[in-house]
Amino acid sequence: MRNQALKLAAISALRARPDFSGLRQLHGCSRHESANFLTWLDQSGLALYLFARLTNCEESGVVPPYIIEALGQRAESNSKRMEEMIREFSKVNSELRNRAIPHAFLKGFTLAPEFTPNPALRHQTDIDILVHPDFMAEAAEALIACGYSPRGSEAAGQLKFATPLQYVPSAHDDIYRVPAHREAELHTSIWEETGAVSLRVPNDCLERARACTLRDMEFFSLSSEDMFLMQAFHAFSHLLGSWVRISWLWEIEYFLRTREGDKELWRRIIARAGDDENARKAIGLVLFLTKELFGGSAPEAMNEWCVKTLPYRVETWARHFGIPWALSELGGNKVTLFVHEEFVNDSSKWRGYLLRRLIPIPGRPSIGHVEASDVKTRLRGRAAEWMFAGRRLAFHASEMFRLTWEAFRWRQALQTSRKGRIASP
Repeated sequence: MRNQALKLAAISALRARPDFSGLRQLHGCSRHESANFLTWLDQSGLALYLFARLTNCEESGVVPPYIIEALGQRAESNSKRMEEMIREFSKVNSELRNRAIPHAFLKGFTLAPEFTPNPALRHQTDIDILVHPDFMAEAAEALIACGYSPRGSEAAGQLKFATPLQYVPSAHDDIYRVPAHREAELHTSIWEETGAVSLRVPNDCLERARACTLRDMEFFSLSSEDMFLMQAFHAFSHLLGSWVRISWLWEIEYFLRTREGDKELWRRIIARAGDDENARKAIGLVLFLTKELFGGSAPEAMNEWCVKTLPYRVETWARHFGIPWALSELGGNKVTLFVHEEFVNDSSKWRGYLLRRLIPIPGRPSIGHVEASDVKTRLRGRAAEWMFAGRRLAFHASEMFRLTWEAFRWRQALQTSRKGRIASP
């Protein structure tokens, strides 16, 4: 399928040794096919990274001019968006520091320059903050003082906040525009139990936080080793939820590549990860997927510690299902359930979770809580929620049929893997 070929072409262009040849097929695409490709680039987080790679390598001519123009407009819009996000980030940072609340920012702007060469190439949507559990209430008050309101939580140790949403979100919204709606999250750990999967992670990340500078603003972020763990666990948590933004894996690959020779760093990362088997498997799975997509290899110490030691069922899933799953459209698919089971130690907990994933209990569908005073907007918001619920219902129904076929392929892949292991000396 051309759609899949275009996705793989974008991946190839973003490898350490880029290959731009596959992108030439865009010259033969219809505008509809090109529009679908651009939408996927937006959703995957790769649009701005691809634009930077094409322009920096002076390879803009391999794609049609309207594609370069579209990507350039995205880059320009995202630069304005970033400026507004920095102002918001500064406001929250000042409020937390003025109140002397121990904290460290996660993801977002803290990822430059270790995981991204330029923060303007990332599409940031919210502000994530790590706080000590004893200061959770004070941190919440700080966010409220900045104009946010509590929006509940999706996991223990996490609180979500947002400013009033006064319009109805749409799939056609320009995601690069200056945001009128802002979101923030408070966390008490770099891992909250997700999908019945528990990981033992360091609980002293705040004590090891470091001071960083963005322009003239000083803020606290995680140490390099804790930031790496956070990024790997973040990607893993989304894998458990059926979809991952590929740009997160590219950013991990960038970190691996630029810090490959720092043996002391990798030693510290392994020590920080500790002896938790699930954590080691999770990191190994993420690194395996990253290697499959973007080539290269993990640093020797990481390769020996968590990639080569992957259980055969986890490696088999990554090898046979990893790339097609990672390239899936927004929403993903449920083939991750096959590997998800390998991380749940309690069989009864797994059965309960699996049932909820296969037959989701209807709840209030969420596109965000619309707070509009006029009746028309409120009605549009309610209609949008029901349309969203309908799309999710159709998704779950189609996935039930897909899983029947994929389960057959999964059994075949496992049999092939077993035979290969038996045949190996």
